[in-house]
Amino acid sequence: MSWALVLSSGSKRGFAHSGALAALERGGLKPDLVVGSSAGALVGAIYASGASAQEMAKTNVGATFDSVFDVFFRRTVRSARLASFIRGQLREAQLERFPIPFAAVAARLEDGCLACFDKGDAASAVYASMSVPGFFTPATIAGVRYCDGGMVSPLPVRVARRLGATTVIAVDVSFHPGWQPPDRFIDAMFYGPLLAVRNLAVLEAQEADLVIRPALPPVERIEKGDYAAVTAAGDAAMTQALPRIRELLANPPPARPQAADPRYCA
Repeated sequence: MSWALVLSSGSKRGFAHSGALAALERGGLKPDLVVGSSAGALVGAIYASGASAQEMAKTNVGATFDSVFDVFFRRTVRSARLASFIRGQLREAQLERFPIPFAAVAARLEDGCLACFDKGDAASAVYASMSVPGFFTPATIAGVRYCDGGMVSPLPVRVARRLGATTVIAVDVSFHPGWQPPDRFIDAMFYGPLLAVRNLAVLEAQEADLVIRPALPPVERIEKGDYAAVTAAGDAAMTQALPRIRELLANPPPARPQAADPRYCA
């Protein structure tokens, strides 16, 4: 396997990934593997299942995604809507049938270990990767419960390496402290966990060959659903990175030794 594209978690910021994919398409580049976490799993799975970035733009995935949250206080309703939404977006039902190999990461609730789904029901794998605790009911796969992949691997570079990628290009739109200052109660409540997620992303970013961090619009615009601006930021960042990506693909870096990672589910 040659190169992998890794798409980070990031909630609504994750739709910058669709812009990054559009720039890759225009540049004539297609990854050998896509690995996604949470929002990155959603966008990555839609693309890897056979939808072009142009098709994703036409269907306005971001705005449709917003409708999942219409019923705020009923978690089971939101969960059913999210599962239905995911299934309706994918072009193939089974991960093994995706035109581009794909993997989604999630956290096993029993012990918090990192699970990697690259086989089986695609919608279930993506839902598992996106099921944020407290907002969605946990995913149950083969009798085991899973939750949001961003809790254990917001930028799953190590997963891509483990699956055989020799070159890893990562797009990181995970939480950044400057994007959401804790001036409201709800922000302050989530700030600590988000800082932990950010630190995980920083650690895994060190193991990528190239990390692309789009210059996203202010958090207020993102929260209001300005997906055009979010997508444009991803497009611009990837467009700027294309020469460096071509250089990496033409002259792959030396293989990196892979040490055992105790976070993986046994």
